[in-house]
Amino acid sequence: LDLPFKRSDKCPTALLIKPAGAMFLAAELFVREAFQGEPFIGMHWRRGTSRRTASGTAQECVLLPCAAGGLLVYRKTRELAINNLFLATNAKHAELEELTVLLNQMSDYKLNIVRLPSVREKSKEKWMRPIQHLTLGRTELIPVALEKLICAQSHVFWGSVASTFSMDIQRLRHGLRVASCNDTTICYGEKEWIRNRG
Repeated sequence: LDLPFKRSDKCPTALLIKPAGAMFLAAELFVREAFQGEPFIGMHWRRGTSRRTASGTAQECVLLPCAAGGLLVYRKTRELAINNLFLATNAKHAELEELTVLLNQMSDYKLNIVRLPSVREKSKEKWMRPIQHLTLGRTELIPVALEKLICAQSHVFWGSVASTFSMDIQRLRHGLRVASCNDTTICYGEKEWIRNRG
């Protein structure tokens, strides 16, 4: 069975450590088509993480709306002057629309927010060709694999605290030697900001 990821012998519980070559190629093609060689930020946004980590209280787990947390992204986006953002998230479509409107209203330039489309819906796209055979069976691991590899290729990566998804991306970035000094965790250093708007 040709899976998008292979198990690591050194880490038997980490299924998402060694991505198949076809997945790397598909992710590279997606990045080329989506960003046309321009720099982009990769961000993993797990709903619920922002409020819990920014408040500094581990027991507090309130689902902070994606749009409200988007205000935290604005400052760093402006500092880096990169207007392409690839977003890997479990937020709902309505929240993402609200986030897009909010960030574009605040930014001096239009922020291009890109998400991975449905694998089945985009099965004929050029970037899907290397993994076409994988879509014939179980497909639940394919979006996970692609999102990690796309974020791994970003110029800057922002992750979620205590997330194995974000940790996998960080390991990939170190393995590919593309980790940036601007890589960070969402909400780091913003505790007072979020408390005042809780």
